[in-house]
Amino acid sequence: MVKPVKKWKKIVLWSLAAIIVALVGTVVTIVMLLNHSEGFRHSILAKVEKSVQESTGARLEVGDFKLRMSNLSMDLYNVVVHGTESDAGRPLMAVDHLQVGLTIDSLVNRKWHVRDIIVDHPVVRLAVNKSGENNLPKPEKKSASSNTSVFDLAIRELRLNNGEIYYNDQKTPLEADLHNFAVNANFDPAQRKYAGDLGYSAGKIVYGTYAPVEHNLQAKFGVTEQQFTLDRLDLAAGESRVGLNATVNDYTSPSMQATGRYEATLVTNDVKRILKDPSLPGGTVKLMGQMKYQADPKRPMLETISVDGNVSSPGLNVKTPSLQTEVHDLYARYHLSGGNAEVNDIRARIMGGTLSGKLTIKDVAGASIAQLQASLKG
Repeated sequence: MVKPVKKWKKIVLWSLAAIIVALVGTVVTIVMLLNHSEGFRHSILAKVEKSVQESTGARLEVGDFKLRMSNLSMDLYNVVVHGTESDAGRPLMAVDHLQVGLTIDSLVNRKWHVRDIIVDHPVVRLAVNKSGENNLPKPEKKSASSNTSVFDLAIRELRLNNGEIYYNDQKTPLEADLHNFAVNANFDPAQRKYAGDLGYSAGKIVYGTYAPVEHNLQAKFGVTEQQFTLDRLDLAAGESRVGLNATVNDYTSPSMQATGRYEATLVTNDVKRILKDPSLPGGTVKLMGQMKYQADPKRPMLETISVDGNVSSPGLNVKTPSLQTEVHDLYARYHLSGGNAEVNDIRARIMGGTLSGKLTIKDVAGASIAQLQASLKG
């Protein structure tokens, strides 16, 4: 009985080996067809482009692609996504190169994760016309809902290099150009959390008739399914600087809550240039404080924001047609809550004397009824 058992073992082993060889040969053949057969490649791309258009409404164009079985990755080149823009030469998004890598955790349990996504030189153009219509794609038909989220994909490394973002809102009106946009994020599967940094340089924002705000921005962040954490945001515009850290909870629900702390150093020459108002005092103003936000769709935003802080300045140079003087050691505490504002402990040295006072403004977003109490001594 020993020999038949050995014989069956050999048959099973040789059968398994033949199946593996056949599978490997099939995979290699498919990869060779995908990488070398133009007709086969074009047919695959056509199916993918059609599927994307049916599910999202976006018209996808892919110049070329390449598969690498050695590390289970795919490279896409000259990727163009069209929305509802009227000028095909200015698509919603264009990407020079996109790489997606996969890692198989278990063949038996069919478990895998996205090892990395690398996006090189994406150019995004968002537009809103005077009627409020945007250029985002509109699905041709409703697609089946999917419970898969970006946290289920578990992208271990996400990199976006040398990006450009152009935003033109004719209804607001607001324009923004961001260059050298970069994102570097990693995923922690134990905490189901993405963490990383993002930033850009040579940013420009134009609102209405005001002068452009040219600035740079750098930020560190963390994201879970229920919480967004801004560990640090640094914004520089001219000689002015703004720093911010914040936490947003339940950001996917109507009951979103946010808290944060801020500090800013504003050089008034920057503000005068932007507002085109030479009558503003010259000098440096510092602000520090904290803020809270509780989402409430039934109330105006100014009524759902609470801000506490203080403002100070070592000296301001006031030049108007009726007054030329200097203000020294300016300080005040301010509070905004429920749509009402208070400025307390106003004090400063001016014209050889001291100024103190208090300001209250009710219904900031509406009637703005203000009352000022002030005294000047010496």
